[in-house]
Amino acid sequence: MGRNKAVGPDQIPVEAWRCLGDMGISLLTSLFNKIWTSAKMPEEWRLSEVIPIYKNKGDVQSCSNYRGIKLKELPWCMIFADDIALIARSTEELNSRLEKWREALEDNGLCVSREKNEYLRCDFDKQEIRQNGDEDIRIGERILDPKVSFRYVGSVIHKSGRIDEDVTHRIQAGWMRWRAASGVICDKRIPLKLKGKFYRVAIRPAMLYTSEYWPMTKAQASRVEVVEMRMLRWSSGKTLSDRIPTRVFRADLEVGTIISKLREGRFRWFDHVRRRDRIAPLKRAESIHVEGIRRWRRPMMRWEDRLAKDLIELGLSEDMTSDRKARRTRIRVED
Repeated sequence: MGRNKAVGPDQIPVEAWRCLGDMGISLLTSLFNKIWTSAKMPEEWRLSEVIPIYKNKGDVQSCSNYRGIKLKELPWCMIFADDIALIARSTEELNSRLEKWREALEDNGLCVSREKNEYLRCDFDKQEIRQNGDEDIRIGERILDPKVSFRYVGSVIHKSGRIDEDVTHRIQAGWMRWRAASGVICDKRIPLKLKGKFYRVAIRPAMLYTSEYWPMTKAQASRVEVVEMRMLRWSSGKTLSDRIPTRVFRADLEVGTIISKLREGRFRWFDHVRRRDRIAPLKRAESIHVEGIRRWRRPMMRWEDRLAKDLIELGLSEDMTSDRKARRTRIRVED
């Protein structure tokens, strides 16, 4: 039970249950056992207060941009419905799953938003798209609108599998953090080393979020590096016309290259995947074999291709994941 939680209709705070100590635990245990054996919940617990909370996106006057949180009679329970992602190989399979979810949620008093649901069809398999291209994805009687890309858990997923939009999104997130802290970053009274530390802690992580799985090309890496250097120059009160070498800014601010941090993050994720058990979902997803052949002409950069190049550049091998101390020493880079 967490402290400072909102109370339900009974107006009993969580702190009251915590103050009861072992007696409160005994009372709750006895109550829950009776509910479990009788398979019947008290009617008072079905009462709730719905509190609308703004999602920080879209029109504030639109009710669809608010998430309803139900505060119930349960001593510590706060129940709400969050985003759900469904993945299927065919249109028929996805429609079947959507219908099952709709029925299950509506049977329990929840409503599936028809306006905000959307779907993305990956174009990895052209033959599958030609077979199911005319079929619609629908919830009930409403046909969903297809999307070229959509944002999920902080990442932008494109139907082609490319990461250009995701890289752009993370760069924009970094600029938003930089502008929010411009009063500190651009203040001439603050030492450069303190500015560099603030950049490493508050701004750079926003650009590196979810970058561990990026199959980054040289052009995309160059974009990220250019953005970082522009931020560092403005933090130092300099411009390109001053013709100061890049290494001077990094030495004054004590900031390493963002490309090295990107590579370090990829290695950390790679080691995490390698240490997992074979039955773990992450390990099973890595071993999935995609049927078919890669397209003619130059193929897209894959994450494993990017990782193979990193291993060659640092002179490492995949077997080094067993020795964590030696691995960390080799992949660790300065901030």
